[in-house]
Order: sequence, then C-alpha cells, then structure tokens
Amino acid sequence: MALRNAFDVFLLSKKTSVKDAVNTLDKLCHPLNCFLAACDEIFDRVDSLECNKTTKTASYLSEFNSQFTNPIPIKIQSIDIKIYVFIKRVFYVLYKSVTFSDYRVFLFKRLTDKNYYKGKLVQFGIKK
Repeated sequence: MALRNAFDVFLLSKKTSVKDAVNTLDKLCHPLNCFLAACDEIFDRVDSLECNKTTKTASYLSEFNSQFTNPIPIKIQSIDIKIYVFIKRVFYVLYKSVTFSDYRVFLFKRLTDKNYYKGKLVQFGIKK
C-alpha cells in the first residue's frame, strides 16, 4: 500500500464523506472499503476515515497487520513473483523467436555477444 495514496485519501476525507463515496460504487465497494480500513489503521483511527465494518474487512485487516508481524512470507511471495515474471518473459522471447525471424536474429545476436554476458555478471553482482 502506497503511503502517498493513503495520505491523499486522508486529505480528501477531510472535505467529503468517504464512507458515502465508497458505498455509491457497487463493484469497487469491498476493495475500497478494505483500503479505507487499512488507511484508518495506519493513521491510528481518524474520525474522517470511517469504513463499513464487515467480516471481509476484518479478515483483510488481520492479514494486513500480519505482514508487519511476520514479513518472511511476504518476502517469499515477492521472490516467487519475480521468478514467475522472469520465466514468463524468457518463454515469451523463445516463443517469439520460433515464430518470427526478427526475434531469431535478435536472440542469436544476444546469445553470441560477450558484452551481454559481462553486463549480466555485473548486474548480478558476480563481477565488478
């Protein structure tokens, strides 16, 4: 959750009723209500950041607070997402290289370039 967004909501809540604005949106009511509950939690129970107290909101808040008490699962999830995106990108380039000749030429030049490998060693921190 970006603190800039939370602070913007806090400032807007001083001018209008946030609870009424969230309730007018049908499909976004639950995600926005959870966001309001998290903002209320961060700013330590501000009166202008009222939200609808539901079981879904309570479960979201317990999960939100558990990120701070036990950050290891969140770090593992972040690493898993990075690995997934990397593998997806590699398979996309391989698929395109099989389909289109321009990608084949690009991939061949990239795989035979020594400077590319040197740059990757520097990027991964193996070599300076």
